[in-house]
Amino acid sequence: MKYLLDFLNQDLKKSKIYELIKCGDEEGEILKYLSKAYVQGTASMSVFELLGAVFGTQNDKQLLYLKFIKNLLGSGWIVQNYSLFKMPENSQKSSNQGLLSLLHSEISLSSTFLKILEDGNADINLPELAPYEDHLEYLKDQFLKIELYS
Repeated sequence: MKYLLDFLNQDLKKSKIYELIKCGDEEGEILKYLSKAYVQGTASMSVFELLGAVFGTQNDKQLLYLKFIKNLLGSGWIVQNYSLFKMPENSQKSSNQGLLSLLHSEISLSSTFLKILEDGNADINLPELAPYEDHLEYLKDQFLKIELYS
């Protein structure tokens, strides 16, 4: 649990797992807030509440940060929660989903991210964020995402 405590109590960029998760400052702040909430007993929360708590609600400021939620969903660090009454429309994947549809959805930390918080690694190699040079690189990334989600 030392990685979890380090992530929660240290400056974001000085934490031991910051280099491992390969995300921006805003995304790191979102993950940090979700991690604190998780430890305090809140396993999932509304994107609207989360962005309001982390970045403020003045002048609908949280709308500007929806892109970071989408990035975290794409990276596999958070997952979208569905219930019996709210199912994904037409089996939409997060890459095809509009930003505004994320605003009132429920999200939680993924099991992969929780494993990183617990052990300091997830026994996976994440690719560098760079444009694809060919279709094969794209397909390799898609298969890696499948591994992350399973």
